[in-house]
Amino acid sequence: MPSFLSGTPDFCPGDLAVEIEAVLFRACDTAPPTPEDVTSHAHSKLARKFKRADPNSCNSWGLSVWVSTDDVHHAMKLHEKWLPRKYIHKFEVVISDGRLAQTGTPPHHTFWPYDGVDLLSRLELVRL
Repeated sequence: MPSFLSGTPDFCPGDLAVEIEAVLFRACDTAPPTPEDVTSHAHSKLARKFKRADPNSCNSWGLSVWVSTDDVHHAMKLHEKWLPRKYIHKFEVVISDGRLAQTGTPPHHTFWPYDGVDLLSRLELVRL
């Protein structure tokens, strides 16, 4: 059975997360993206990002994503002060890449990649 990134608590991602084949969308700080763009808050080496992590919340150990462009547009309306300054990238995942769950208020999802999965090379900038 695949394992999650080192340090991820045993209780994460939980029973609701499923392996899935999908196109996911992620807000990134940079274009082209850097490794930090596919690093969870809890795994981050950036102090500003790491300090926002809650080690008791599974969401902090995964990546915030959306599962459709409609979901991205919805999020942009909800977070109009900061999200439009981000770069939206899409990437494909397959069952052997990790697990996905709806977390928080729809349409927010979290993706927990398995250890050794290279998401960075899959990111593709999208224009919405």
